[in-house]
Amino acid sequence: MPLTLRLFLLFLVAHAALLAAVLTLPALAPLAGVAGASLYLPLLALSLLGVPLLAGAEAGGWASPGPAGYAAAALVWAALWLLLAHSLARLLPRGARRQG
Repeated sequence: MPLTLRLFLLFLVAHAALLAAVLTLPALAPLAGVAGASLYLPLLALSLLGVPLLAGAEAGGWASPGPAGYAAAALVWAALWLLLAHSLARLLPRGARRQG
């Protein structure tokens, strides 16, 4: 398996595991804002570009993402993790890339 793919899968699984831990473990409840930011930051950035990904806001609350919003957030994070994995794999010397 190529190093880029291994790093990408590592980053993706680590991101999902951290989100799951923050959302399910009571001891990590103070970090729930991190989970919200992980979802809303990509959506807000895409909304500024005019992409309609947020549903209507309830009275006094945040607008919830629709199915396209969740998919867009997942794609943005996947693209960022893939870019990071590719960059790190290119920075490693050739001999280190072949070892597994």
